[in-house]
Amino acid sequence: MTLLEAAAEFLAKDEERGLLGLHRLRVDGELLTRGEVAGRLRQQITEKNAARYAWLRERDLDTVHQGGVFAGMTPKNVVLNGIDLDQAIDAAMTTAVSTTPNGGQNR
Repeated sequence: MTLLEAAAEFLAKDEERGLLGLHRLRVDGELLTRGEVAGRLRQQITEKNAARYAWLRERDLDTVHQGGVFAGMTPKNVVLNGIDLDQAIDAAMTTAVSTTPNGGQNR
């Protein structure tokens, strides 16, 4: 867990306890409630994860031979990118949610 993720989780717990509107924090010269900070942290995490996925999704299929980071699927041992990667992830996520007792929810 990154520091950013830990801070977002900490603030989310405050949100659950109804504490987010009680204090204001100065962030980059702007006064924000803890809820606003939590929202911005979640947005930054989402944007960073989206950028990572976009980069991974566009990797050349030959990366497996050239070395580097790529996405693959076993037991077929194939390298995936583009729409094939999207579909494989969607299928795996659907399977994970349908086989998890709480529907894939961590909370």
